[in-house]
Amino acid sequence: MKLYNKINRYGIIGILFMIGFIISSFVLVNTVDVASRITKENKANKAYSSKESFFLNYYGTEPLSTDNAILMMDDILKSLNELSCNVSFADVGVCVNNQIDDMFMEIVVNQKDDFILYLANEDEICSNSGTNRLYIGESLINSTIHQEGSILKVFDQQLGIGGILKNDNASNIDYRIIAFWDDCDNDFKQYLYDEMANRLCSGILRIELYSNSSIDNEINVLKLKMSELSLECEEYTPVYEGNDYQNYWYRFYNKIFISACVVFSIFTCFSLSYLWISSRKKEIATRKVHGYSNIQVFMLLISDIIKMSIPAIIISIFLELLYCIVFNDYGFFDIWFIVKLLVICAGMLVIGFLCAFNLIKKISAISPIVVIREGV
Repeated sequence: MKLYNKINRYGIIGILFMIGFIISSFVLVNTVDVASRITKENKANKAYSSKESFFLNYYGTEPLSTDNAILMMDDILKSLNELSCNVSFADVGVCVNNQIDDMFMEIVVNQKDDFILYLANEDEICSNSGTNRLYIGESLINSTIHQEGSILKVFDQQLGIGGILKNDNASNIDYRIIAFWDDCDNDFKQYLYDEMANRLCSGILRIELYSNSSIDNEINVLKLKMSELSLECEEYTPVYEGNDYQNYWYRFYNKIFISACVVFSIFTCFSLSYLWISSRKKEIATRKVHGYSNIQVFMLLISDIIKMSIPAIIISIFLELLYCIVFNDYGFFDIWFIVKLLVICAGMLVIGFLCAFNLIKKISAISPIVVIREGV
């Protein structure tokens, strides 16, 4: 009976108003989640204080053949190992599990600083502690063969997995593959030589220099050594700070989509609030007859909005939990969950107060005499 009275008091429009709050709250949940993921990704991308990328472009008078490129790779590797900073070959295409499309690998060839390698599980999952170990993103886990440890097939070689990388990507899509040159045997090195030589011939072989100290001197040394090999170091600035194009589009799409959803959900709440107030004209008029001032009626509406906001937040968190269960992604419920929840609560209260302030003029305009005449 008590529940029926509440439903009867708020009315159908009031119920729709609460659904609007639930939608707004759920959008806020996802907005905060996206912002949190992007913040974590930005932090991960700035793990080193100094980082530069270069394409190696051959400008010799004679065309660069694949055989000559393979021989040149020896000189390039020797030069890179002489630098006093971390150096990697980035985005080297490798064939994984006989897929038509190449995956892209980072090959760490020089580790003068402590190489930062964040793992989701510090315990190695590979039973083979010898050569050819890879460190992979969690999106590649399902591609591994689980027998005597996890194995990833690159070209025609079975490679052990040394660890799973901690996923800080905004979209939770993580197809990273990291190999350490010193961990590769001669057969796998030869395969990587061929892949890097093909990219060198195409002018898309990219190297990265990074360190927690200045690398200006190393950059100058690199350019000098590469010029001796008729190679130009073309500076490359990534269009986006991310590990793959999925993350880039996720960030771009979500910024646009979530912003549109927030505007739409607020507009929905504002529209429903007008209908809600219209459906309660008799109640407001009656309260005014019994001595309620406009401010008292307004505070009553604020109280009702708070009472509707709290269940809306709880329901939206429950919906987010269902979403996480379905997609097996619990990133929202991390150590910052309480902070995120407080931001969501504050956001919902702001939306609610805006709706209420938006109604203050309409409340003032409600005249008991006019409402009584309309009722007659």
